Amino acid sequence: QENGGGAIYSNNSVIRGENVTFDSNASGYYGGTIRVDYCELILNNSKIINSAGGTGGAIYARGVSMTLTDVELTGNTSTLNGVLYLTGNRATLTNVTATQNTAAYGGVLYAASKSEVQIVNSRLNANNAKFGGALYISGNAAVTVRGGALNENQATAGQGGAIYVAETAAEEVTNVTLKL
Repeated sequence: QENGGGAIYSNNSVIRGENVTFDSNASGYYGGTIRVDYCELILNNSKIINSAGGTGGAIYARGVSMTLTDVELTGNTSTLNGVLYLTGNRATLTNVTATQNTAAYGGVLYAASKSEVQIVNSRLNANNAKFGGALYISGNAAVTVRGGALNENQATAGQGGAIYVAETAAEEVTNVTLKL
């Protein structure tokens, strides 16, 4: 799809997925697999693999309440901002495994515009971006990482191998393994 969600586009609704595999979806710009605007998005025990998009290689979410539990994100690419792109969202990622994802900013997650994100017991390993190999946080976004690992992520421009915090953003990291 040109501007939204290679597999799913939704506005003002509730999207629930359990035991779903999304493989090799693409969008010209927003959300290689899923684009949601002003929705509730819940994914459990699911996979998004080998997807591509401009902003949000896997998921583009705007004004969304999002819950990802036991979700795998592998081999997704974004030419711009994050494999998961969140703007103005409340999101909880629990037991998420993100590996070998690539973006220009935020290899796994780009959080912007007052997004509030909780990342719990998740493994964001071996991802890369120019800035923020795993996480790029900007625009008054707040990201909390509790438990899990941020290992072997790479910032190819040399800034924020695991986490890049820009502008007036905030982050908190507790009980997390960081390995270069």
